[in-house]
Amino acid sequence: MVDKRPPPTPFHIGRLHASKSQSQVNALFFSEDNERVFSGDGKGYVACTSTRTFRPIAVWQAHKDTILALCEWDGKILTRHTLPFLRHIRPRHGRDNKLHVWSPISALPIAVAESASTPSQDSTQPKILYSLDVNSLNFCRFSLLPLPASLQRENEGLEALVAVPNLAESEFTDVWSLPGLNRIHAAIGKEYDSLGTFSGRARDILGIIMAQHLYHEDVEIKGKSQKQLRVVSAYEDGSVSLFARTDTFFSRSVEGQGWTRLWNIKAHVESVMAICVSSDSSFVLTVSADHLIGKILLTVSFALRTDTYRTKHPGNACISLRCDDRICAVGGWDGKIRLYSVKTFKSLGTLSYHPEAIHALCFAHSNSNNRIQPVSMDEDGDEDDEYTKSDLEARTRWLVSGGKEGRIAFWRLDSFERGKH
Repeated sequence: MVDKRPPPTPFHIGRLHASKSQSQVNALFFSEDNERVFSGDGKGYVACTSTRTFRPIAVWQAHKDTILALCEWDGKILTRHTLPFLRHIRPRHGRDNKLHVWSPISALPIAVAESASTPSQDSTQPKILYSLDVNSLNFCRFSLLPLPASLQRENEGLEALVAVPNLAESEFTDVWSLPGLNRIHAAIGKEYDSLGTFSGRARDILGIIMAQHLYHEDVEIKGKSQKQLRVVSAYEDGSVSLFARTDTFFSRSVEGQGWTRLWNIKAHVESVMAICVSSDSSFVLTVSADHLIGKILLTVSFALRTDTYRTKHPGNACISLRCDDRICAVGGWDGKIRLYSVKTFKSLGTLSYHPEAIHALCFAHSNSNNRIQPVSMDEDGDEDDEYTKSDLEARTRWLVSGGKEGRIAFWRLDSFERGKH
């Protein structure tokens, strides 16, 4: 039977970036409790928007140039900027070249947030806690790996690791510690021949890194279970590589030494534009300027398998996975959002609102990660029916998208529970 229901439309449109900076939205992120959406644009502005009132809680210029990536971690906000990439130009004095870690934003009372469209900069704007020097002449977003409490106890003062492009060469990856800002691993991806001479493979064949993901895997080494640090890197030539740290978790490395490329797969015929890794780090999804969507298992066995889905729509800029890893959304240069089953790559529908390219997508968090907030009360202490528990649970099915025109669209999606996707 043909589904004759009209395609869904956004239930809310955020125009803050379009009105304030007239710049495209490049990054989106839901807070862990789904109470806030963070957005960053092409002129360096970051906005924090309440998902209850859809009013801005805080707006500030985090960088003097394009925001490439942002996220919230333990209440703090991370932002990274990028510059237009030109292979023959190196960083110059006065450029940003920073990854900033900002203080938490104090939540405003709902009544205050509803009373004005723009919050007071003095009362809500976060402060820079510390900054990391990074190489900004590329398009690669940072990848944050918060460490479990057990590893934090073993390494006092170390809370997280962050992967960024190498300071000098965008073909390789560096891993830094937070908040210590120490470079633990340098130039991951640099390879040497049997004589110890740099082979130059990444620079000459693969090109610069376009996207990366840092995670750890539980492996058995010499009969003992331990965590192994790994990096997924996607390249300009359309290939994807998986690297593993062959030494202990926190031992330092330089010039790529102590890292092994477990495999390299040519997933696309054009440059990889974005990747997303499943919540259990079992597979990675990739999109490109071509018409392909790749699914690669993050295993080391001979059963290594790559599924490639051929769409009819070339030019995909971003991809996001729902928290249950069953549904993915792909944003195209044609302004369309296409939903797919991760298991079968069956099309689940198309969302259309943005008149131009979509550069950012983000699903809300699921109930397993979301701490449902108590039902709000009005001034008389009575329950406010506007925000019930069912409303908050429905919010876990939201998707937000950001377009070149500077607007953010909020979508309510089906649960897709009826069929096996």
